[in-house]
Amino acid sequence: MVIKIGKDITNAHGHVQLDSQVVAIAQNNYKHKTKSKNLVGIDEMDFVLKEGDKSFMSETTRRQTIYNGRPTSVLINESSFHEEKGNSEKGIFVHKTLGKSGGVLQVLGIQLVIPSDALTEDTKITVGVTWDASIYPSLTKQSSLLSPVVVCQPAVKFLKPVILSFPHCAVHEKENWILKVLNRENDLYCKNGEWRDLDEENAGDIDINKNKVVLKLRHFTLYAVVGESMEGKTAAKAVKLLAFTSPLQRDKMFTVRIYCINNYDEIKDIKKETMKLNEKQADVLQPLFIRDNGEDVTVSLINVSKGWKTDGGKSQNIDFECIWHCLSPSCKFLFHPETTVNKIVCDFNYNQHSSTKVRSLKVAQEQIQFLPLALKENVGPEHTLLQKMILKLDPKSDNDYRILAEKIGYTYEQIKWLETQDSPTEILLDKWISGGKLVSDLKGHLSDIGRLDVLSEIEEYESSIA
Repeated sequence: MVIKIGKDITNAHGHVQLDSQVVAIAQNNYKHKTKSKNLVGIDEMDFVLKEGDKSFMSETTRRQTIYNGRPTSVLINESSFHEEKGNSEKGIFVHKTLGKSGGVLQVLGIQLVIPSDALTEDTKITVGVTWDASIYPSLTKQSSLLSPVVVCQPAVKFLKPVILSFPHCAVHEKENWILKVLNRENDLYCKNGEWRDLDEENAGDIDINKNKVVLKLRHFTLYAVVGESMEGKTAAKAVKLLAFTSPLQRDKMFTVRIYCINNYDEIKDIKKETMKLNEKQADVLQPLFIRDNGEDVTVSLINVSKGWKTDGGKSQNIDFECIWHCLSPSCKFLFHPETTVNKIVCDFNYNQHSSTKVRSLKVAQEQIQFLPLALKENVGPEHTLLQKMILKLDPKSDNDYRILAEKIGYTYEQIKWLETQDSPTEILLDKWISGGKLVSDLKGHLSDIGRLDVLSEIEEYESSIA
């Protein structure tokens, strides 16, 4: 695989891409185009410098780049009825089998009420939110996505109207906005669906009120609310900035990444997927009203605790168009320790450029003392095996934990992150086992990378428990 990199290649915002970002984008694009299940390893890539002027990414790549590392899971409040909850890279959903007696499904502020006698037989109903940007509605420059993209499946027809309600973030929705409810035929995994206006003839009834959309439906599909400013008016929508941080580790750089997302009252909390960026939510902020005036949001570092120095500017802009189109853009602040410190406190302010309303955010974290498994005493036989594997694979060599990580499917960025951890092999093994796999399943991979010493430890353990 050959990657041609522009001499001054930039991302959608005109910023130079990091090498790791270029590699990750190339891996994802190649996997998508070839429909491969595996990512191309870094050792299989050749880099060729491509002469030419600045080049910008396509809209598809632009969205993928913005979405890379975005919050990927949402906490769900327990409801009074039992249902199966599912979480995937494409969104989060609830599933419940309902019959003639009907029922209710709820998730992330979305509620589906199916009355009795609307179904003729038991049917597994799915309701949820997708954040697969490839199937989002196409937006004009003036349009804004104002709601989650709601998924209702399967494509059944009901004998009675069912009621679907979900949140939106338009401010003064009846005074300044031209709002539309869109629906998309075909299921979630069909990439060729076309988004259309859901008129009252199809919906039976459409009610858009403060913070909520209520629809009466006869069949299922995907739904979203979009809008643009009325002529002569400047519409606004509510957004929220969320801060996520890297783990605070001794003598290592500390990262604060701040995302801008639509604010829905019903969505209480968003968390990062640990293995992707190993970040945790730092704070929940008050809503900020973004006006349709083309102005970016500026995030400014006001103060950082003693012993820390910023790496880069103290102000970052979050692109207006990406906010308006609900692409979950972010900005990042990096801090270097000047002395040995075990705590950091950062204060930020943020606002839209011309707005006098300034919001604030405080990020604070203390270092957690971590005793690696390799140093623990009096552990059982299985943990003793893991200790031996960690002690053999952690030290850097030509076939250490990094080669094993690539062999089992980790990306370049994930491997670079592992290099910053105190015990990368322990993280690898914990992730492997928590995914339902056995340590013995690694034997083939260890043989392939020439780590017969580690392979023999597994075989010795297997013999001892046989």
